Amino acid sequence: MGAWSAGSFGNDDALDYVGGLSNFDAVIETVVAFSAQSEGLEAGEAYAALAACDLLAAGLGRPPGDLPELPDIKLCAVSQDTLDQATALVKQVRNKSDLAELWDDDAEEWREALDALVIRLTPSAPYTLPELKPERPADYIGHCYVCYEVVTERDGTVFEYNDGGGGVLGATPHRACIEAKLDGPGPHWTPDGTPLPTARRQMVVDLGYNPEDLMPNGDILPAARRRMMLEVGYRESDLTEDGHLKPRET
Repeated sequence: MGAWSAGSFGNDDALDYVGGLSNFDAVIETVVAFSAQSEGLEAGEAYAALAACDLLAAGLGRPPGDLPELPDIKLCAVSQDTLDQATALVKQVRNKSDLAELWDDDAEEWREALDALVIRLTPSAPYTLPELKPERPADYIGHCYVCYEVVTERDGTVFEYNDGGGGVLGATPHRACIEAKLDGPGPHWTPDGTPLPTARRQMVVDLGYNPEDLMPNGDILPAARRRMMLEVGYRESDLTEDGHLKPRET
């Protein structure tokens, strides 16, 4: 669930939601459905809810600056009752959702983004059309988890890490952002941008692994892998001596 900005569309969940829309009625249904939930929304639900609310604002001609490219759906204005529901939903996300905890360290930025969304949902409130965003470069590969800026094939890398237990984690950092974390001279990359051991290990640490559990090249030490697998519920009989899952018998 990657997030690179406090805006409604600055995260993977919101973009996935938008990409799955088939018509504008689905946006209204999202707002109505989430508004009816008495329990606090989970993070992914809250991100989708905010995206839906901002699409309603865009239908009023009051889009945010980070509005993504939309599927083939026609935005349109909705009733005041629906706008009132959307406004209440934004306040619900702010006061009673998992996102409030996730954004605790950057609470001011996040709350300012929500306040701006409420303004966009209020037709009588002053509004200035944001400047058009520059188009994404043709070699765009993601956003950097260090600086949150756009990453391209020219200045970044697509890093995927298989932890040996069936899980694959990924990230798209700038190479320069990784180099800034490393001690000692390079090189830290091959000519084609593949990370060498020091850079690879740093990215694995950034994914949340304890440095003490890693080899110099970023692979997990066998004893550590075995411990992790047992901690998540696998049995001794499920594992090889180095902590990998045993092949299933056919």
